[in-house]
Amino acid sequence: MPCAAALPSCARDPSLRTLRGGARRGSIFIKLAREAGYNIVDEINNSDLAVRMLAAGRYDVLFDGDEIVTGAMQRTGLDREQLENIQTLGVKNVYFAFSKGTPDKVLQEWEGALRSMRHDGTFQRIHRQWLPNYALPPEAAPVK
Repeated sequence: MPCAAALPSCARDPSLRTLRGGARRGSIFIKLAREAGYNIVDEINNSDLAVRMLAAGRYDVLFDGDEIVTGAMQRTGLDREQLENIQTLGVKNVYFAFSKGTPDKVLQEWEGALRSMRHDGTFQRIHRQWLPNYALPPEAAPVK
């Protein structure tokens, strides 16, 4: 879920679009933030660095996925309560893509492995471990 996370004092600013923003280089979050009229002044290589830079005051608001920010804060030892989700910019589906030249056998093996993971509960365990606060998407439900 793309979101804008900021230090709590910034969230009350009536002119959010004038705040200095940061987002991961090459991410959908830059595009969404700019389309919504936000000012991206810094493009960061990864989310762990992004949350550290936000906490250090390098910019005022971070545009990233809520589940990504939560993990980055845990990995960098920052308290999730230091940030406030001030706005959700939208909900986007994420897909796996393979190049046109990928052999059919590879695609079939990949689909079989995913189906097997859904069937034996591995996919659900991974989801619970890494995204404990998010519901399992309907398309990822266990295969009976």
